Amino acid sequence: MDTVLFQAIRLLPRRQLTRLLGRLAAMRVAPAAREALYGAFASAVGANLEEAELPIASYESFDRFFTRRLKPGLRPWEASEQGAGMPCDGRLDQLGRVRDGKLIQAKGMEFGPQGLLGTEIPIAWANDAWFVTIYLSPADYHRVHMPVAGQVTELRRMGGELWPVNALSVGQVDRLFEVNERLSAQFTMPDGRRAAMVMVAATVVGGIGLASPLPPVEGAGSVWHAPDAPVSLGASDEFGTFHIGSTVVMIFEDAEQLWEPAPGAVVGNKVRLGEPLFRMRATP
Repeated sequence: MDTVLFQAIRLLPRRQLTRLLGRLAAMRVAPAAREALYGAFASAVGANLEEAELPIASYESFDRFFTRRLKPGLRPWEASEQGAGMPCDGRLDQLGRVRDGKLIQAKGMEFGPQGLLGTEIPIAWANDAWFVTIYLSPADYHRVHMPVAGQVTELRRMGGELWPVNALSVGQVDRLFEVNERLSAQFTMPDGRRAAMVMVAATVVGGIGLASPLPPVEGAGSVWHAPDAPVSLGASDEFGTFHIGSTVVMIFEDAEQLWEPAPGAVVGNKVRLGEPLFRMRATP
């Protein structure tokens, strides 16, 4: 059945469908219809409307409803300053060490940091690092935050395919996170180690937006590179927004293996923004 479903997805005009649904989602919804429409969607996917920052009838379009902020204080930052926190709500799909320049996509399937980040320059620091993949379902909060404090030195928007990023496609599309549309950021952590975070688009995702004070990077192939004038963001600061659901992939340089996964950072677990992702490794 999975193979039949995947073949059906392969035949879909994914790009045209995604753009059409993105335009529809941006259209104004009549005030009288908002609670019923948004409530039906939330009921279908399992979203918790009590977490929304505003009354749901105040969101003028489905897109604004979908990208709603959380009530202040709802996701306290629990990660330590010496570690890293979850950048979003979702499901922890992969966590491990980069081996031989490869990250695990799914069982028997791998991809590389250079292709993921869309650069022609080899990413040497990423060959001795941790990698993390978090999947966001339509039920989840869809804003992505910084997992650590960092000096952002590069932003890059890459065009590509719009495959779904659910378990079905992750197990069948070779190098999925290298070939889908995505936006990557490279940054330096307070202790000087390098890191990267990539927001990967998918079928029906209307777009990926960047939060202020990050500079706008619009259009496939656009690059902002400013190693001498980085943008400073703190841990938990808002980084970007997904329109519908997708995936975040992160890489953290850790040649000296200073970090270890936090106790709750277990593959397959549901995770929430601000929960500990990595902590300092205990000394013998």
